[in-house]
Amino acid sequence: MKGTTYWNWKKLKSDPANDTMIRQKPHRDRLAVFTTVLPQVASATGLHREKATLFVGGELPIYETIETLYESYCMAATDLFYLSFGAIDSFHNGEEMARQIKKNFSVRLMARIGFPATRGLIERIYAAGVDLVEIPLPVSGPVGGHGAELPAYLQDAVSIFPKWSVSATLIAGHEPLDSLLKNIDVLPKAGIVPLVLFGEQSKACSPDEKGAILERLLASWKHHHVQLEPYLPLLDFMAPLDVRKRTGLLRGILGKLKEHHKMISCDLRRHLRVQQASDSLDSAGL
Repeated sequence: MKGTTYWNWKKLKSDPANDTMIRQKPHRDRLAVFTTVLPQVASATGLHREKATLFVGGELPIYETIETLYESYCMAATDLFYLSFGAIDSFHNGEEMARQIKKNFSVRLMARIGFPATRGLIERIYAAGVDLVEIPLPVSGPVGGHGAELPAYLQDAVSIFPKWSVSATLIAGHEPLDSLLKNIDVLPKAGIVPLVLFGEQSKACSPDEKGAILERLLASWKHHHVQLEPYLPLLDFMAPLDVRKRTGLLRGILGKLKEHHKMISCDLRRHLRVQQASDSLDSAGL
């Protein structure tokens, strides 16, 4: 179509069995929808479904929210719960919300931490049942490059969560393009999945700049063999990317079994780690 830019397909092989195809969507329609959706759903006091992702506010009443989530879970397919922790003062509520979601649903749980959390808080988030954690990067400038160290909370999260379970959000238009592109390259080297938010601030970016950001993001994911499977429900509408998976009855069944096995392995790893820490405290008489 004249006037619309389409981009080439890119196959990301995070593992040999990955059949996910990701490409850039046309900027016009995709960005217009995206900028109106994400700011509304990623809230500590909101409750919203977007496709197969349920967004849950960490400051909401716990048991009433779980009942509502169960109703929505029964009505439509759900691949991801996205829990937004609020201010640090309401951390306990978000922590208990995570426990109840993990207890009542066999679905991946992703949490967004909107403040520089201490190592102790990150360990509690992991112990509560969170599988993936997203940490925004509010500061501008390259992180972890040219001798600079990653922020302590990112280093702590990487050491606590399994590989590729920590993601950092970069905001298009919030910092110079060169700095953002460097961060896209640097973060995966530390085991962190870079995610780019195209929100209101991205309106200042030209179409060429947006294209350069997405090209670099796709190339970085592919180069570092980032395991994107857990993030696909979010990527489906977080950025102007078209996420497609090859379908088929047998492939679908095998895919679900594989995901179920991964979740069981992650839960077992969490249980052993938490149990080991508990035993250490008991032996110390604490």
